Amino acid sequence: MKGRKVFDLLVNNWPAKVLSLVAAIVLFLSYRIGTLEERYFSVPLEIMVDQDFLPSSPYPRTARVNVRGRSDDIFRILEGDIVVYADLSDHTREGVFRTPVIVEKTGTARNFNIELRVDPM
Repeated sequence: MKGRKVFDLLVNNWPAKVLSLVAAIVLFLSYRIGTLEERYFSVPLEIMVDQDFLPSSPYPRTARVNVRGRSDDIFRILEGDIVVYADLSDHTREGVFRTPVIVEKTGTARNFNIELRVDPM
């Protein structure tokens, strides 16, 4: 009998309870997103090519990396903890190729939950 009363209390007015729970989750997530900070680095862009080839046109020598996360985390990261490169070594004939720029966390950056964005992509 007591279990039935608890169940009735939980089910009573359930749409309002579900909406309240959803609103609380949205407020919590919007607060968390608003407290994230950003930091920018300029790191060298390495181009990996087959040893028989060289890039024939100019390319950016540095990449701008946007680090986003908690302020305690992002200010512990050093520029040397982020490596940016483009791997063209699988192209063995001449031509014009596009490849994504790869960003890797090394050193202390591996220990933190951060978001990395790079320009050029």
